[in-house]
Amino acid sequence: MESKFLRIILVSLFLFSVFSFASADRTVKFSFYEGKELANGSKTVYTDHLISGVTLETYSCLNVECSLVGSKIDALSKTASGNNMDVTFPTEMPNGFGYLVYFYHDDYFGVEDKLSVSGTSSTISPASVFLYQKEGANIPIDDFKFNAINTRTTNVSFVVDLSHILRNGTVYPNLQKANNSLSENVKTDLFFRVFDSNNVKIYETKKTINVEYGNNTQTASFNYAFNIVGNYNVEVETKIVDKQLFNTVSNISTKPIKIISNVANNYSYSTISSSVSALNVNVGENFQYNVTHASFYVDEFGVTTASNSIIVYKIKDVSGTVVYNSTVNRIAGTYEFDYTFVNAGNYTTNVNVCAQNVPGALTCSSETKTIVVSVVSDKSKSREDKEDSKIISKAGTYFSDFIEDNSESKENETIENFDSTSNEVDFPVEEVLIFTLSAGIVAVAIKLLLLLL
Repeated sequence: MESKFLRIILVSLFLFSVFSFASADRTVKFSFYEGKELANGSKTVYTDHLISGVTLETYSCLNVECSLVGSKIDALSKTASGNNMDVTFPTEMPNGFGYLVYFYHDDYFGVEDKLSVSGTSSTISPASVFLYQKEGANIPIDDFKFNAINTRTTNVSFVVDLSHILRNGTVYPNLQKANNSLSENVKTDLFFRVFDSNNVKIYETKKTINVEYGNNTQTASFNYAFNIVGNYNVEVETKIVDKQLFNTVSNISTKPIKIISNVANNYSYSTISSSVSALNVNVGENFQYNVTHASFYVDEFGVTTASNSIIVYKIKDVSGTVVYNSTVNRIAGTYEFDYTFVNAGNYTTNVNVCAQNVPGALTCSSETKTIVVSVVSDKSKSREDKEDSKIISKAGTYFSDFIEDNSESKENETIENFDSTSNEVDFPVEEVLIFTLSAGIVAVAIKLLLLLL
């Protein structure tokens, strides 16, 4: 009886010792130190530079390599209040593969390691952890875009795309387990600036963003209202301000933008002036109509370019019937239309100018001229000329007869008054001429009046 009781006690003690061994805890003391990694990869640690405020995240390993991890173990995750941290790990590890410990700080690159805990002692095991700051990096600007290079005077939205951090010419990777991303990012200032046509900075603003390691596209947007038309340059700059990187390089992207008047564009217009060879022509005579023209197209950005003109020229009679119609395509300049009228009457000439083959609203010539042309028949004019000639001929005949009659009488009178003793012949010339002209004019006037009546 006593021996049986003794055996029970011994077994109980053995099981207790086994249980105690399996469920023993191990406390580890972590101390954190600063390190520097140069661009060439060389590293330097400073055991006299302790780091405070490091955060620990602990995960369970799901395989021997710890390439697969479970969810975070909150009971084993904490932030140090000073430059060291005590963490008690159960030696009975989940899944039996150990722990993944991940240490990070805003001013340093994170570090991860696999931790296996064993033993029966609760003695604190010291462990030194080095967190590094690294030299040389830049954040390229993948794209810098806005709604139009030429735009109206309204708010313009600018979008900047960033996707990765370059160090030593390669994308710096994020800490990554197969099924769990250990987030790392870099604090970056993103500047947006506007310069006028004289390259004077008229606006600047800044946003601070966190750019993640690895390929993780991120965007940032800016808005700016242009109030004056003109040419500008807009600029964005990425500048790393995170302490985990030093001797970094800024990246700048600049693009032009043209601000135009906030009016509706995408239209055309034409100018026109005209002249004619004469307002009155005869049947069979050449009539000329000269058109000086120009056409222009204004695109959606307010840019004006010259265009060919479509010129339509028409002549209509009093009934509105088109007797002549011509359409030509010409560059800016002066064009001459020629036409010969075959019938007498009044005509209206009209010319119209439009820009050729342009998009948008088509506005034809800014002015249209209408000219009335009177056509005089050659036969009618010839008949009137003949009647006038008859009148003048008859008047000339009467005048000649009158002069001849009066000249004979005066000649006889003059001979009778000849003095043979004098060397000169005495003619009363003044009296003869005055009388003769007066009488002749009166006679001709009477004859003309009678003929006209």
